[in-house]
Amino acid sequence: MGGRSRKRIHVRAGKGKKDRYVMLGESLLELLRQYYRKARPQGPHLFPGYKPQRPICTTAVRQVLRQAVREAGLTKRVTMHTLRHCFATHLTDPLVQNLVSPLDLIHPAS
Repeated sequence: MGGRSRKRIHVRAGKGKKDRYVMLGESLLELLRQYYRKARPQGPHLFPGYKPQRPICTTAVRQVLRQAVREAGLTKRVTMHTLRHCFATHLTDPLVQNLVSPLDLIHPAS
């Protein structure tokens, strides 16, 4: 999880096979640490798929999201795109804009 001092995660070969840096908050960092200590993923991926040498597939991510939505008691349809849109909308809040540098936003890795 490179970039802890800068509070970013380096996502390799994400959507569109592009590398990106994604903001990493303290609460997410702590959740990822707990997950890592418990799961001890083998292979090169933090979230391995059925085969540890492959990343988790989008179908599995959708299933986890669907389960979380159900457990939260939400009745509206929620997709991964919904989460991305809500996050982007949150970043337009003037209070957040004062705290977040444009360079900290989802940004292609160079």
